[in-house]
Amino acid sequence: MGPDDPVGDEDFRDALGEVANVVGGNVKSLVPESGRLTLPEVTHERPSSDGCSLLHELALSWRGRAIVISLWQLPG
Repeated sequence: MGPDDPVGDEDFRDALGEVANVVGGNVKSLVPESGRLTLPEVTHERPSSDGCSLLHELALSWRGRAIVISLWQLPG
């Protein structure tokens, strides 16, 4: 895509979901204990984190807009 091409919501969600899959796969390959990864959840709002523990968070900028990628440990 060109820098001025419009990005639809579906393209945006797909792209960030793929980023989450790549990051999650790399993190999983680095940790000593085998675990499960859930499917990425891409939203415009921060999802509920009740009962979860934040493991890592990275703030980025894309086309002048903030993007936050977070890795959470789910309860259980």
